[in-house]
Amino acid sequence: MKINGQDHDVSRDIKMTRPAFGGHLMASIFCPRFRPAMATVRPGVMKKREFCADCAEKVEILHPAFELSASDIKTEVVETVKAAKKLVDLIGADYIVSVGRGISKDVEGGIKLAEELAGVLGGVVGSSRACVDAGWISADHQVGQTGKTVHPRIYVALGISGAIQHKAGMQDSECIIAVNEDPEGCVERNKIREDIFYRLCVLRYDIPELYRRKGDIPLLMEYFRKHYNKKFHKQIMAYSSEVQDIFLAYNWPGNVRELKNVIESAFHNNHTAILTRNDIPNYILSRLAVDTMHAEDVRGLPLHGTRSSSSRTPTAATAAASPKRRRSCRSASRTSPIR
Repeated sequence: MKINGQDHDVSRDIKMTRPAFGGHLMASIFCPRFRPAMATVRPGVMKKREFCADCAEKVEILHPAFELSASDIKTEVVETVKAAKKLVDLIGADYIVSVGRGISKDVEGGIKLAEELAGVLGGVVGSSRACVDAGWISADHQVGQTGKTVHPRIYVALGISGAIQHKAGMQDSECIIAVNEDPEGCVERNKIREDIFYRLCVLRYDIPELYRRKGDIPLLMEYFRKHYNKKFHKQIMAYSSEVQDIFLAYNWPGNVRELKNVIESAFHNNHTAILTRNDIPNYILSRLAVDTMHAEDVRGLPLHGTRSSSSRTPTAATAAASPKRRRSCRSASRTSPIR
């Protein structure tokens, strides 16, 4: 090979190979025209090898002689300022819990959940680039091609889609746990094989819908009251008895997240020390009124009454003749993947 009209031995060049186009291609890079040539590697890309005394003895350390004068110094260090913030050590962590765009509906809660899980495991919190770009979390948490490359024992991904750029930074983890979709739903949609689901489903926690555990509602109401008092610097002391009755009667199809959002909305509407019916979003009262009216209409119908075929309201006889259908419809209307 000729460089600048002269023969050049390519075998003596540094050959650098790196992923390109999001990891779809591997590009080999040579620098035959410039010396010295240098290659840099991001921390964590390569695993540290065991110390080898024989290899260490073969290393030749050179101490080139050079002299610098004051005229050679073009830059002057005026002041060194160290940030007080402690950066997260992703590279040395054995357990990483990362969050992604899936926490967008409750960013604060999603990050807090990741921090709690990381604390239990003795690990740290990571993130996808989407969260960093959105300003939800600082850049030192980013894992991926433009972040840090990690090799933890366990990598937990919460709400991360699995883009190639992110996989490039964590694909060599010993164990990867991804929480992005309902596994049973994936089986039904043939996204994963049923036998794999049974192999992976070792430890499972099923959280019932909120309407099935009405005893939790007063506890959650009190928790969110204290939470939003602190967050919004308010002094709301209690809920009115009417609000308590409404919250216990409502079916909460959005589960805990809906309850949380309704209470936050009530805080914004309230200007007194007690949360009242007037502070609750109108849709809650409307839905509750419709459910109550429907229940009263069904109870008031004669057991063997008849209606015209054009009526869309089911009769008690029809409901009694198909109890399975009624139960399945009610279950479908109340079931929600949101917890």
